[in-house]
Amino acid sequence: MNPIMPAPRAEQSGTAIMHEYLGIAQRGKWLILGCIAVCVVLAWSYCLVATKYYRSEALLVIDEPKLLESVVQKSVDDKFEQQLFLIQRQIMSLNFLRSIEKEFGLYPEAGEEDENAPVLMLAGGTLVERVKMDPSSGLLGVEAFTVSFTHPDPMTAMRVTNRI
Repeated sequence: MNPIMPAPRAEQSGTAIMHEYLGIAQRGKWLILGCIAVCVVLAWSYCLVATKYYRSEALLVIDEPKLLESVVQKSVDDKFEQQLFLIQRQIMSLNFLRSIEKEFGLYPEAGEEDENAPVLMLAGGTLVERVKMDPSSGLLGVEAFTVSFTHPDPMTAMRVTNRI
């Protein structure tokens, strides 16, 4: 037998392996508990220090007359996708966002270095998304989308979303 290589261990049962792991955990319990405590303290500290952001969201429902749904469903979906694309382009246009940014004075510190920076920050906090309807809700033919805005001040987030 080679003195450098350890002797191969006999096959252990699952319970023997579990007892071995429990023994390792018991020997290192203070290290494990210390790591958990440090992680909890760091997470709590981050929660206290981090900037809180609030998201305001508006749901917009497109109400169109119902036609023969089985015949025209695909064309209605395509039409809604086109409408949503146009709405997104209009909302995210620099001119529209610039007027909102000037109205609310959202990011004055960013405007000192670049005049487009506040508008780009506003665009980064704005989101327009199509709402996927759950077939079990009974609202299968309803087309809707959401407009949302995220900001550190909840009232500003609500006002900007309402304005959009």
